[in-house]
Amino acid sequence: MADIVSANDDGPDLQFSNQGVAVMCWPETDAGRDWIMENVFSQDDGVEEATPDCMWPVLIEHRYLEDIVLGARADGLVCHG
Repeated sequence: MADIVSANDDGPDLQFSNQGVAVMCWPETDAGRDWIMENVFSQDDGVEEATPDCMWPVLIEHRYLEDIVLGARADGLVCHG
C-alpha cells in the first residue's frame, strides 16, 4: 500500500480518512476537486455538469485507494490521511 502522507508542508489537496469498509476522500483545494472530477468520476456519471458540495466526501473502496493516491501524487497533488 502506498504511503499517502506527503512530506509537503503546504497542506493537502486531498484528505483521506479510513472508515473501515471504505476510505473517505475530501478535496481540500480546487486542484484536488478538479482532479477527483477528472480522474475518479467517469464521463457517464453526469457529475461533471453538477458538482454540489453535498457530494463530498467521495467513498473509495480499499482496492482502488493505492491507484488513486499514486495517480494524484504523480500529477503533483499532496495527499494526507
